[in-house]
Amino acid sequence: MENGEDEEDEDNLSETSFYQTHLQTVQLRSKLGNQQQNSSRAPTMTIDVVRVNRPLKILGLLLSFLSLLLFIIGSMSTSWINIHFKTIGLFQQCHSIIKQMNNIQLSMNIQYNNQINQINAVERICHLRDLSNIQVLGTIILDLSALFFTILGSSFLLSGIFSLNIKHKRSFYYTSIVLHIISCILILSALILLVIQCINEVKKDFPSENKSIITVGWSLILICCGIVILSITVCLVLFDKGGEEIEYRETIHRSLNFVEES
Repeated sequence: MENGEDEEDEDNLSETSFYQTHLQTVQLRSKLGNQQQNSSRAPTMTIDVVRVNRPLKILGLLLSFLSLLLFIIGSMSTSWINIHFKTIGLFQQCHSIIKQMNNIQLSMNIQYNNQINQINAVERICHLRDLSNIQVLGTIILDLSALFFTILGSSFLLSGIFSLNIKHKRSFYYTSIVLHIISCILILSALILLVIQCINEVKKDFPSENKSIITVGWSLILICCGIVILSITVCLVLFDKGGEEIEYRETIHRSLNFVEES
């Protein structure tokens, strides 16, 4: 009896080991089949958004920054208009006053006596303009508003160049164009108003018999150059507003073990 039971136990163990080995081989085959299916997948395609830089818009951006720099330098200086011995700026004006000074000149020859000569020296005195005057205050407000709109216009132009959204790009460009045009109008109005003020001051301070000559200072020339440069910026952006700045590039990724079906 004991021998019979031992033989049955051995048969059961052999059967279980047989099933386990077959099960392992089936699992290995299924794993290999899954790996082969994964490796033989169809190629995938990705679409990348690529920014294309437009030279005209970049040139317009640089010119807008240059015009802003000229506006700042011209606004802070005091040489917009020169009238006789007076230079008028946006925030202050300077007067050149002749001051008499005594200078003792010694002669190289001891036999000659000392001679006292009168030498004319020019002393420049600057002071703030009368902010209570409505015209002066209006000129300052116009100029500062032009600076503010120029900064905003340059910022919107920069945002439009670096944006990847087509709708946002167009809105940024149109906004920058409008802001730059407004800036040019404001700074021109400030110049015209300042010239009118200077003409009125000349009529009050100098009689008709002794007319004074009004000359243009270097600050006013800088402001005019800034207006011209900003106008060129507007023309460049308008001319190149329809150019494509975004491209969609398709990239196909193929698996190494992929075989196309015939």
